[in-house]
Amino acid sequence: YEFTSRVFCVPRHAIQSWMHQSQNLAKWLPIARTLTFEDVVNSVPSPYNLSCAKVPVEKRSYDGLYQRHISRANQTCLILCDNPRDMTSHQKKLALSKNNPNTLHVTSKTKHLQLGTRKGPQVKHTNVRTFMFHLVTTRWNEGDPMSKAQLKDIIKKEFSSDADFSKMGTDYLNKWVGRVLRDMNFSDRKTSIAQKIPDNWRETALKGAERIRKHFKSHGVKRIFSADETNVKFHELSSTVLAPIGVKRVGSAAKVSSSDGCTVMVTMDMTSSQLTPPLVIYKGTFGGTLMKKWENFDRGLVLFTEKHWMTSCACILYLQHLRRLSAGHDKIGLIVDKASMHTSSDVIAWIEETNLTEKPQIIYDFVEAGMTSIYSPPDVVVNKPFKDALKKKYGKYRNELSSNFVPGAPIVMSREKVTDLILEAYGNINDSNMKNMHIRRGFDMCGLNPYADDESVEENFVAHLDSLSTTSAYKSLLDKNKAVDLNAP
Repeated sequence: YEFTSRVFCVPRHAIQSWMHQSQNLAKWLPIARTLTFEDVVNSVPSPYNLSCAKVPVEKRSYDGLYQRHISRANQTCLILCDNPRDMTSHQKKLALSKNNPNTLHVTSKTKHLQLGTRKGPQVKHTNVRTFMFHLVTTRWNEGDPMSKAQLKDIIKKEFSSDADFSKMGTDYLNKWVGRVLRDMNFSDRKTSIAQKIPDNWRETALKGAERIRKHFKSHGVKRIFSADETNVKFHELSSTVLAPIGVKRVGSAAKVSSSDGCTVMVTMDMTSSQLTPPLVIYKGTFGGTLMKKWENFDRGLVLFTEKHWMTSCACILYLQHLRRLSAGHDKIGLIVDKASMHTSSDVIAWIEETNLTEKPQIIYDFVEAGMTSIYSPPDVVVNKPFKDALKKKYGKYRNELSSNFVPGAPIVMSREKVTDLILEAYGNINDSNMKNMHIRRGFDMCGLNPYADDESVEENFVAHLDSLSTTSAYKSLLDKNKAVDLNAP
């Protein structure tokens, strides 16, 4: 920071604040735009002798220097200096300097700075790296991210005439592309945004949350729930496994069925900041022998349907279950998505009829279609931690079975065991909420707390929507004002 302070003629602490807070970017960019390369060179401390002869840099804008990913544009030079007050580690700076041909790493032992004179292996295929950087970042910023497989296909076609690059084998190419992506701070990840989001999702979220808050407040609802179904596989494992480097094919000799699973109705209670005892739906005959066997289960509600999916009848039984858990209250509010089994005439008629004679009354409201990933609390706050906890529980259970493992033998998961794992994962989340009430805060973040003041809604809900706007896929939907299917060819 001392060096930057000298170049910009600004106190070091001010520079530190400007660089770490993006909202202060506008304070120093006007100064940077007026600088020439000679201005910077003349500000280099005297112990360092900067050779300018081999660094042809013309007067230009310095906007590109304020980027998380290193710009590889022609004639751009970034200097990394070791500083005890700098939070960036020496190892990270060294890695950046080795992987970027336009970066100089300065230490206390450096006597001469000259572009291109660095230790370590020479960076290969810089033209391909530059092409990859611009292609991947452009596609990401446009809201149309590409997969690693797509990237490999494109660069193989683009550089098929490059003799050195075309010699790469498939395994080497895969590893090389992976290394370059890591240098760019990119990784190959599964998509986590709904496939189709309304074009006016921000406006819809603001109006929908306001409608729900007013609806519950007008009825004097004191206890509020939000529920969402999530699919659970009997064998909840990570999509990757540990394998020796260089092995061409990776798999498991354990025989499991990827189709076996159940549906869990995850229900968040805003008042207690806890998950309520779950509804678990397995595959079976509705009202049959298995359902009767589980009817006295007191740690949740276990039902059976033809395809282990929620149905109108199952939804009514769930509402009865929720009513029993809320005994002593006059009214409860429930927020669900607008799926057909939640909005069927049978369900609505049952609620209206029973509200006349039974307590607590159920005040029912919905999150609009395609909006659960935007402001449904279970989808935004709980579903991922629940799945992660469940995978850990299942992994521990599989480790316990490993001593008796027989290759090719099926691994059987009983409904009792799956239910136990689900309840254990629930317990972990509820225990964490005893100290950190993130379930309750999830309602504030999604704008669904009817008793929050306008300032709190502005601070939490609007900030949450702003954070989605910075995600390229959401931002693209907002900017282009149309619904997009990210899986479309």
